[in-house]
Amino acid sequence: MGRGRAFMYVILGGGVAAGYAALEFTKRGVSRGELCIISEETVAPYERPVLSKDFLLPESKHLNLTLLSLVFLSNCIHDRR
Repeated sequence: MGRGRAFMYVILGGGVAAGYAALEFTKRGVSRGELCIISEETVAPYERPVLSKDFLLPESKHLNLTLLSLVFLSNCIHDRR
């Protein structure tokens, strides 16, 4: 097995907490290529409670579930499997 790429920071899991952690890392000056998110999630982090509440409440016209932009996340995600 070959040697993989090294990262300064690694976040395990791709849920909401991982998204907020990645956002905080960038606010503190961590640059692209220093941060890696390792996850089996196939979608970007989103607020799950909002989804269930908006689904149950008929007055909700639309859902805005995206926590972080896909461009931001694509810069953090090293390898999707």
